[in-house]
Amino acid sequence: MALTKAGNIVLKYPHRKNLIINGNFDIWQRGTSFVGAAAGAFSADRWRRGSANDSVVTLSAGTHNAILGSRLTKYALGVSVTTADTSISAAQYESQIYNIEGYDVQQIMGQTVTLSFWVYSSLPGTYCVAFRSIAPTYRSYIAEYTINQANTSEYKTITFTMDNGSVGTWDYENGTGLSIFFMLACGTNLQSTANSWQTANVIATSNQVNFLSATSRAFFLYQVQLELGPVATPFENRPIGEELALCQRYCQVFGAYDGGFGCNFNGYAQDANIINFVVQFTQQMRSYPAFSFSAANHFVAQFRGSVAAPTAITMTERGVTSGYFQATGLSGLTAGEGVIFRFGNTLARLTFDAEL
Repeated sequence: MALTKAGNIVLKYPHRKNLIINGNFDIWQRGTSFVGAAAGAFSADRWRRGSANDSVVTLSAGTHNAILGSRLTKYALGVSVTTADTSISAAQYESQIYNIEGYDVQQIMGQTVTLSFWVYSSLPGTYCVAFRSIAPTYRSYIAEYTINQANTSEYKTITFTMDNGSVGTWDYENGTGLSIFFMLACGTNLQSTANSWQTANVIATSNQVNFLSATSRAFFLYQVQLELGPVATPFENRPIGEELALCQRYCQVFGAYDGGFGCNFNGYAQDANIINFVVQFTQQMRSYPAFSFSAANHFVAQFRGSVAAPTAITMTERGVTSGYFQATGLSGLTAGEGVIFRFGNTLARLTFDAEL
């Protein structure tokens, strides 16, 4: 067992050893159930559906509440099939994808690393995990693992040597440094052999099962960890506040944890119909975020004892620490007066997305 020394204290396991953020699926800022999830849709923070096929799936926070390995796990990333795709064509695939930022990939290039995770599936057989760089010159590594028994949680580890970056296209800054694909189905165009780095866009072997071939199937991931070294150590237990802060570099949702109330933003009236206000982000974001909101009439402007709902909200300027906004379609305001812009009901949400 490797020990890490910090000053006069010997640490059994180093802090922040796990390069996977939200590997235990405790953070779900966008919601906990996504029926008919679109290709590319996020579910748990940092995790998105990679998909090109004819199936329909639901992504959800599966409640587990059981001890796996060294800790209790409450939630899992769940995939269930509601419309099957019994024949996967050459270019089709299904996966759950985790993208590691380039700054975090720097430390593992050319090094021995170990991926560990718990997995549950109603369909036993051979599954693949793929590691891939970015376009235009892909570098890919495919590993197989076997689910031995249906409807049973099983622990898996995969140890390999990371590419040294001498070939292919790699991002070592704030873009996608490495994509990890947990495969559920894969067509022949994206298949190759296992256990070696290849200059190709390939993400599974020909042994990969077609999990999509029947409805009512269920697949769950828990405790996903990627760390330096040839041995899988116990899953890293980071405080929930720290894990949320790490997630908020990539996504921040105002209203997700307080039922939609409690967030007030100070602003001023530009004229009788328009207000300007500022949202200060909780964490500095990875890049300028995209902005979306639930509905304009879920929010209200409060001024001189009156409230009015806007008809539109736009982001007029954006940075990595804050955003500037206009709410329009109001009435009764006086230019220059102070206004509080706040949530008007429990459905109100402001979402800022800087995901990879």
